[in-house]
Amino acid sequence: MAPSARIVFLFLASFGLIACGSSEGSRQPQPIVDPVETVSLEAPVHDSTLLNKEILLAWKGTENKNETQWRVTIYTTHGGTKQTVMTLTTGALSCRPLQLADNRSYTWKVEALDKEKETVAVSDEWAFQTYPTRMLPFAGALDQGSGPDEFTHFEGAVYFTAYSPEHGRELWRKRGDANAERMTDIYLDDPSSAPEELTVCGDRLYFSANDGTKGRALWVILPDEEPGMAGSSVSPPVGEGEENVVLPGRDPLMLTVAEGVLYFSGNGSEEGEKTLWRRGDDVSQPEEVVQDGSEDPLLFPGVGCEYGGRLFLSAESQGTDRELWRVDGLTASILTPADGLGLSDPKGFTSYLGKLFFRAARKGAGAELWVVDEEGTPSLIKEIAAGKAPSDPGELTVSDGLLFFVAYTLEHGRELWKSDGTSGGTQRVKDIIVGEKGSQPRNLVASGGWLYFSAATEAEGRELWKSDGSEAGTVLVRDLWPGAKGSSIQEMVSFDDGVMFRAEDDEAGKELWFSGGEANTTFRVKDIRAGEKSGYPDGLVTVGDTLWFRADEGVGGVELWQSDGTEESTSQTDNINTYTDPKVNGVIKVGDHVVMVATSGEYGRELFTLDSEGQLTVLVDIYPGYEGSDPDNLFVYRDQLYFVAQGEEKGRELWVSNGTGDGTLFLADVNPDGDSDPFQFTAFQSEVFFLARVSSQWQLWKTGGDDGTVVVKDGENNPVVVGVAVEGDGAPGQVLAAGETRLFFRKGDALWGMDTQGALSHITGGLKPLALFPVAASLLFAAEKEGADSATLHLLLSGENQSVELFDETHRRLIDPQGFHRTGEMIYFSAKGEGDIQHALFCYALADGLVRLCKDTGDNELLDPDEFCGEEGNFWFMASSKDGVRDIWQISDGAVTAGRLSSVVSTESSETPKSLRSIGDALYFILAYPSTEEGRLYLSHGSSVEPVLDFTGNPLLKAKNPFVLDGFLFITALNSDVQGSSSVQGFWVTSP
Repeated sequence: MAPSARIVFLFLASFGLIACGSSEGSRQPQPIVDPVETVSLEAPVHDSTLLNKEILLAWKGTENKNETQWRVTIYTTHGGTKQTVMTLTTGALSCRPLQLADNRSYTWKVEALDKEKETVAVSDEWAFQTYPTRMLPFAGALDQGSGPDEFTHFEGAVYFTAYSPEHGRELWRKRGDANAERMTDIYLDDPSSAPEELTVCGDRLYFSANDGTKGRALWVILPDEEPGMAGSSVSPPVGEGEENVVLPGRDPLMLTVAEGVLYFSGNGSEEGEKTLWRRGDDVSQPEEVVQDGSEDPLLFPGVGCEYGGRLFLSAESQGTDRELWRVDGLTASILTPADGLGLSDPKGFTSYLGKLFFRAARKGAGAELWVVDEEGTPSLIKEIAAGKAPSDPGELTVSDGLLFFVAYTLEHGRELWKSDGTSGGTQRVKDIIVGEKGSQPRNLVASGGWLYFSAATEAEGRELWKSDGSEAGTVLVRDLWPGAKGSSIQEMVSFDDGVMFRAEDDEAGKELWFSGGEANTTFRVKDIRAGEKSGYPDGLVTVGDTLWFRADEGVGGVELWQSDGTEESTSQTDNINTYTDPKVNGVIKVGDHVVMVATSGEYGRELFTLDSEGQLTVLVDIYPGYEGSDPDNLFVYRDQLYFVAQGEEKGRELWVSNGTGDGTLFLADVNPDGDSDPFQFTAFQSEVFFLARVSSQWQLWKTGGDDGTVVVKDGENNPVVVGVAVEGDGAPGQVLAAGETRLFFRKGDALWGMDTQGALSHITGGLKPLALFPVAASLLFAAEKEGADSATLHLLLSGENQSVELFDETHRRLIDPQGFHRTGEMIYFSAKGEGDIQHALFCYALADGLVRLCKDTGDNELLDPDEFCGEEGNFWFMASSKDGVRDIWQISDGAVTAGRLSSVVSTESSETPKSLRSIGDALYFILAYPSTEEGRLYLSHGSSVEPVLDFTGNPLLKAKNPFVLDGFLFITALNSDVQGSSSVQGFWVTSP
């Protein structure tokens, strides 16, 4: 059976009568011979989560009535009249009647028949319900994991951050063999307080966190106490609340301990500034560090280091670039070489032989290795790369009496260097790759008298090396993945006189390895995720003789692990997030295939499809690993799905799929130098147009035609540039939409059109167009007038190149129109009438071109409308009326007067409905369940509003992300009977 046919069968088929016996149609029951004797019925059981109409009816036989068969009769009530649905006769003690309607109440009874088919006993009647709602089996939908991070040892325990769906990312603690425990819910409920920068200072553990009311602030834990904000908050200006006020000392970053006290970067007194702060045990408030001889603070401090009982760091000040500073208590002094010239951007501070070494540059020269002596005077150790070329020393690491680092020279590339603290003793250890390419050493770690690092050669790729500081003693430890590919070593830490690290080979993927410095003491500790797929050990931290890290064994997601270096004692210690959430998004149909974006424990975030067995399976694993390719911007045209995804070799680029694995292909590398992030897909004249980032520009592109995927060019053969692309800023204001005869887009601050011949035209009448809404060959949109600071409603008629401003019936301007939604011949939208302070509901009638204000039956405006849905005469939305209650409203048959769905108001929920979705004349929405305040799915059909129930009669809770497709509602939800330690956020489908 074809997949599409199977889907239709699963969802829509009227099942034929299937039973353990033959049907006798609507034959009437025989008279009861002995009404005292009864047949005992068992509770009906829904045997399947997929085909929930497959109900098992069972009963127990009577005693000494000589019965040979059983007659089962099923009734329903329709229009107030009890009707017989079916009667069947069987010799078994159970049957599976399938000729039943969804979402219907039934009653059934059983009669015992003798050889003459006379009734010798009869049961009481029992009621049961059928449901149209089923859970879809999700292949690989395993635990998503808690992603533990920032492992820090404090007071005999390991503290770390971890995510759970109930509480978001919060602070956790692991003590001995006890279960990991959440310290507190700093940001109540599921938003994350996102603790960061866990730092031990004396008998205290400091960190940064956001409680949701005071913003990101400094928090502290004292032994045997709960976390609390470190000191009372600085009072905001009089008359203002804290939520929108930038408070000095807040938003702490770069926590560093020196002099036994805590220093950090925090908000300065001027907005946008970061300054250096100090917090000792003897103060309740952090104090701002100032420059010696003035009251000016240090600006934008960098990561510092303690040396000689004082803090050294890089920072800026008024009139200076980033230079070297020394902090004594609350006073900072700038340090300059003996010639008085400053140092630029010092970093990588490392204490060695009683001195402080670091990398810095100065005017006219590149970045080199510098040192600060006890007097605080910086001096150059050696000019490794002559002239302006920087050697850029990095990864300064002390091992066995030597200072190792990585540096660059033009002749030898980036290689391993060492220093004994003198210029003559600063030299290259070994030219691992002869010539200017360099071996690019990384991951420098000292352990057991050796320096371990990874380096790349042409023959072995990136592999594990060690060095004792001599050329002969700098050798490859072991080629873990023989050949030029390399084992991609990362996450190296010292452990038991050797090193633990993550490495990849052709047998087990990226897993946990140990090396004692020799080939025969270098081995994979454990294949955490058995087989070729990777366990991805990450965040490695050594605490005593235990290694803490996070990994994914393929079942529990990325969770907390520990190891003592042996395979048998390398294990997951806690499964903090047992919650399974497929996080389905973007459900769409491609030809005969249902495709969606989802996340599974096995594949990460990828495209999935509903196969012929009703299973959700991965369409193609575009980016192997637990993160996946993160597909987005799904758009279907002519049975082809266009989308953006992250590939293994390319950035976020354009892909295409016909709904099958073999037909899912990389389409074009629009921006070879980075991510093109295609978006705003729209079809016009048999091609798909989109906007893409190329270099520092947003350009107009097209695909699907004879030319393949190409940039659109103007009359002078130049790419059509619609705006400036700023890294990290997305594409503010960029819009693209297709009408019947023109493609419309924003170019700079103006509206432009492209006709069917490719000719471009500038459309006047409005600036900064937004919310483009094509109507046949015309266009409704929001735009500003010259000199105005707010957008109003505009209309561009077919064939015109100048838009006109539209007004309502009372000749008011309509400000900030948005949310256009067409239902039949009416286009509804939200806007502020001129002089109003709130948005109201308006409509534009295609029949007469008039704009009218919509009202309720009491002639009141409908305020702040949103959540528009509905079609062909049905229109639902959320809005507030005169009484201030926000609720669902409905307008039918193109009218301008709305009626309230009053039964929703009567619920006890403290929240308002959300996520409105319609199917025909039925409306679905999510509303907080009164007893648990969890989102619950409701259905309004006709005059009733009822919760949607699963196949066991329980409501769907934690409902989110509903999508309508082909008369079905797909939704992620938790059914209440599986809550607890094995909670499953499943993917469901239902229909009216």
